[in-house]
Amino acid sequence: QPSVLSQSSSEQLQISLYSTLNYSGKFLDNHAIGLLFGVSRESLDNSGFSASKQKFPSNDTWELDAGLLNPSAGGNSSGYRLGSYFGRLNYNLKEKYLFEANFRYDGSSRFAPENRWGLFPSFSGAWRLSEEEFFKKSNLSFISNVKVRGSWGQLGNQQISLYQYMDLYSPGQDYIIGGNLAAGLAPTTLSNPDITWETTTTGDIGADFSFFRDKITVAADWFKRRTEDILVRIPLSSLYGGLTAPYQNVGIVENEGWEVELAYRNKISDFSYGISGNFTSVNNNVVYFQGDPKVTPWEHLKIRMKLLPGQNKRPAVQTSPVI
Repeated sequence: QPSVLSQSSSEQLQISLYSTLNYSGKFLDNHAIGLLFGVSRESLDNSGFSASKQKFPSNDTWELDAGLLNPSAGGNSSGYRLGSYFGRLNYNLKEKYLFEANFRYDGSSRFAPENRWGLFPSFSGAWRLSEEEFFKKSNLSFISNVKVRGSWGQLGNQQISLYQYMDLYSPGQDYIIGGNLAAGLAPTTLSNPDITWETTTTGDIGADFSFFRDKITVAADWFKRRTEDILVRIPLSSLYGGLTAPYQNVGIVENEGWEVELAYRNKISDFSYGISGNFTSVNNNVVYFQGDPKVTPWEHLKIRMKLLPGQNKRPAVQTSPVI
């Protein structure tokens, strides 16, 4: 067995930037406003290199140049970028009427340039009935707080493998021409340049109650969540030659339900204690789940005939995805 020396190295560089600008103030005594605008950037770069040789003069030789047989080298790299702009507006009137609006504008290098950016807004509002004069004058002093609230918002998901919108070719896909083994490249994964952000939209209506100076609290919510353009791989027929299926935005799932949380808290001298419990009911429904026929039709695989140099009778058959 000849001696073998292998060397490898890898590098990873991650850069994160998060910057915000804030403002808060009051006007006309009863009005309070808060503003926030921010920018964030995230990048991650990886690279690796390896090399080896065989048959060294002795086991004490640790330089690749001294190897005499079977030199081998390999390397790879990958990169990822995520950029975001975001903002928030808060408005408060007399601590009774509360409103908040948010937005995110995110761009991910996991998608093609024309599908890279997504806008995700959200809004929420609340009314504190317990701060109204008519409530304070009522005979409901055992109720500490009553608040009715509602919200609506969207979030995006881009957690898929890198470069799924590009045609990628893998080495080591050797083939035989004229009885000889030739090195080759071939696609092993189908691409989909149309993939974009998976979006989840959530609506919520709820109320909060506090009793006996906040010793007993009750929170009740009804919610509905709808996830669209779900990113998933749909299995391919074996007629595709073992190619890995592409990611597609193919599904819609809805979750609807309610939740109630009860809590009791108290204090005896310096000893504090409490107990809480929550009750939830959720109904899950798959509204739609079907692949896009434009991405994986039978015509996706086309046979291309190409005459290689010196071959005037026997063409090489090359199979490649066409989107």
